[in-house]
Amino acid sequence: MIRIGICGGTFDPFHNGHLTLITSALDSGRIDSILVIPAGTPPHKMSEPVMPAIYRYEMTRKSLRDVAHTEVTELEILKEGRSYTLDTVMMVKAKYHDDVEISLVYGSDIINDLEKWHEPAALLAECKMLLAVRGGDDHERVKQEADRLSKKFNTIIDLFAAPQIELSSTELREKIISGTKWQKLVPKGAESVISHNGFYSLLKYYQKLTENDRIKLASLEREIWPYLNHKRMIHSANVMLYSLMLADLHDVDLMQAATAGLLHDCAKCLPHDELIGYAQTAGDDLLLEDDLAHGPAGAVMARDLFGVTDPAVLRSIHYHTTGCSDMTRLDKIIFLADKIELGRTYDDLDPIREAAVSNLNRAMLLCLSEVEAYLRRSSKLSHPYALAAVDSLR
Repeated sequence: MIRIGICGGTFDPFHNGHLTLITSALDSGRIDSILVIPAGTPPHKMSEPVMPAIYRYEMTRKSLRDVAHTEVTELEILKEGRSYTLDTVMMVKAKYHDDVEISLVYGSDIINDLEKWHEPAALLAECKMLLAVRGGDDHERVKQEADRLSKKFNTIIDLFAAPQIELSSTELREKIISGTKWQKLVPKGAESVISHNGFYSLLKYYQKLTENDRIKLASLEREIWPYLNHKRMIHSANVMLYSLMLADLHDVDLMQAATAGLLHDCAKCLPHDELIGYAQTAGDDLLLEDDLAHGPAGAVMARDLFGVTDPAVLRSIHYHTTGCSDMTRLDKIIFLADKIELGRTYDDLDPIREAAVSNLNRAMLLCLSEVEAYLRRSSKLSHPYALAAVDSLR
């Protein structure tokens, strides 16, 4: 019999409290391994912004990559609809059949809300609970409540000791945004993901989306996830957030910008023949080179696979690599965000970023000039669409 712990959460961000809970549960000897599951669409948290799943997954994965007997899974991220713990337990059981004993791993603070969970009786009929009693907890009160609930639901609620680490995710996000001594509050893996991509600095723009729009974007993220590697998913989320910022500053529809930003590279990781097939469907013979075909191919995929019907969004995806003549503000935003999102580390990006805040045309000319210089160094010619973009902007 395999004894598996399940530790789920939004992990926004993954912090030292989460790490201590997981390692203490393993040290308790009550489980053999632990499955760590970042939430996809949390049932109770979409009224407040939850960062895209790829950030939360990567923070968790990189924080635990050197912790033995842990596995970070995309199980809930790839599940359509909202994520309930009962559904997750049943999916894990289906994977292991009858050879598994499952314990849900949480801090003991959840014991007061357990009876309000989604179908608690059905959930606790399928698994045990393993709760961390921290240094500041009232151990006797927790034990009494655990005994009461164990009898009520005919289950086993075990307790284990864990160090007391009081961390509020909300306060931690505020520290990250303000730059106030946050680095030691998260594991090294999470710190590297946050520092390199800077996504929490753009949280205020993500917050301007409606709850329904965030749910739509979470669904789109789930749909494109199987088509992209994790590095490309991070880039796509970065472009989405940067596009939101520029759209807010330049009075462009936020959802158009977010959708185009998230989907702009959806064809990037396709096998070559499939990529060219989609690009040919777009009917643009000037964008069939290997480095450029993902633009028109992505527009076709966005339309045919992901249900995007807005011609302005599809156009911005189509031309996001080269630019084109008579670019709209949305076109310029997606072009620029792709080149200067916060995860990019090329030289000379700061002048373009500074210009993009106040003058999209100036930022475009600076960016196209940098692209042209790179092509010259590589003994390549500028694309006709890029030259047309420069002429139009001037």
